[in-house]
Amino acid sequence: MSTVPRLFVSYSHDDPSHKDWVLRLSDRLVRNGVDVLLDQWDLRVGGDLPRFMENGLKGADRVLAICSSAYVQKANAGQGGVGYEKMILTGQLMRDVTSERIIPVVRNSDNTDLPTFLSSRVFLDFRNDLTYEESYLSLIRELHGVSAVARPQLGQNPFALDSKEIEPRLSFSSDRYVSPATNGKITFDYSNNNGRYVVGSGDMQFETKWSSSSSNSI
Repeated sequence: MSTVPRLFVSYSHDDPSHKDWVLRLSDRLVRNGVDVLLDQWDLRVGGDLPRFMENGLKGADRVLAICSSAYVQKANAGQGGVGYEKMILTGQLMRDVTSERIIPVVRNSDNTDLPTFLSSRVFLDFRNDLTYEESYLSLIRELHGVSAVARPQLGQNPFALDSKEIEPRLSFSSDRYVSPATNGKITFDYSNNNGRYVVGSGDMQFETKWSSSSSNSI
């Protein structure tokens, strides 16, 4: 993907309200560093619609499929511009089934149905305007390749013969979880188990729970 992600917006012209919603979303994406291809901006009166779709889908890094109820119906039936775009996208998916180019967005739908050709894809839910900002943040992060949760750094294999001692030190004996004795002194490392330690047995068994309070107390 280029430094500035290029995004083609695929949607159906359900009604003026839906077109305006798509326009406002696209406008915000542009202001947040995404090069958006949108028919409302880039297709002039008298323009070649099939050519616009083909060039747009071919030249875009990602495709935003805004799946309203009408979009799903047209895509499944192969009708109109949506059906034509679906045909092109399906061909691309057949060439590379692992492709993540298409980002499905569910909007103005009574359910979470996606077009058949996108039914296995993870989608973003924009149906509830109350959670719009959360969904938008997920979308803009995806487009810029910024993960919401950072992957931790890969550590050492604790079973490797030449590995150094790993803190907390690993213990695989049962005494790190339980002591069946009903009297005497017990010593255990609370940080090297699940924070729980069982003392005693039978009717005299009870469980203790431990956690750190500071660097020198629990």
